Amino acid sequence: MALLLVKNLKKIFKVERLFKETKDFVVAVDDVSFYLEKGRVLAVVGESGSGKTTLARCIAGLEDYEGEILYKGKKLEFKDKNIRRQIQYVFQDTYNSLNPRMKIKDILAEPLYFHFKMQSEKLNEKVIKYLEDVGLKEDVLNKYSYELSGGQRQRIVIARALTMEPELIIADEPVSSLDVSIQAQILKLFYDLNKKGLTIIFITHDLRTVKSIADEIIIMRQGKIVERGKVCEIYKKPENDYTKKLLEAVIG
Repeated sequence: MALLLVKNLKKIFKVERLFKETKDFVVAVDDVSFYLEKGRVLAVVGESGSGKTTLARCIAGLEDYEGEILYKGKKLEFKDKNIRRQIQYVFQDTYNSLNPRMKIKDILAEPLYFHFKMQSEKLNEKVIKYLEDVGLKEDVLNKYSYELSGGQRQRIVIARALTMEPELIIADEPVSSLDVSIQAQILKLFYDLNKKGLTIIFITHDLRTVKSIADEIIIMRQGKIVERGKVCEIYKKPENDYTKKLLEAVIG
């Protein structure tokens, strides 16, 4: 059984324009269906406006939608606190993802206290463990997010997601704003987390960032899936013209 099953998903945005009585509609996600097995990494690739982020936000419960999303065979229901905990979203914008008024130790401790009622010594041990899991040391605990580098902030965002003990992480363009060398480190981190059993949906516009970590790729354009397959097959023999153009841009 698939961990996640998306069936005929559709998301339409209403667009109101000045000096115009009628409303326009934008179909951001158009009849998208796919499944994701537990322990796999699925990359969703497409240019800006392709619908990939809207798709991710629907799965994470951040947007309403038409269609059906099943999680472990049951309709996805975010009123259930346990389900919200199991599916975590890693945003691209680390500045706005982290409260600038909270120290890192409090950012990581808050979900552990709220969801698991951890306190005192055990709470501190867990915070340090999650820091170590993302390759950071204790010296960042008393710092604020704005005192950290972009790579460090992204690691903290990932660590905060891990505190919820999720089964699925949706990573939305998590390396697009980072230097190439830091990108490689964050990609390695996602690779290591996946090898420990975490299921990942990796959203990106850059095919280069998924070759080393993804099992399968979905290519989106104008809200639709135009191609899906295993990473090696897509790289070796793409069928869709749009996919070919994306690969040509990478290979150059």
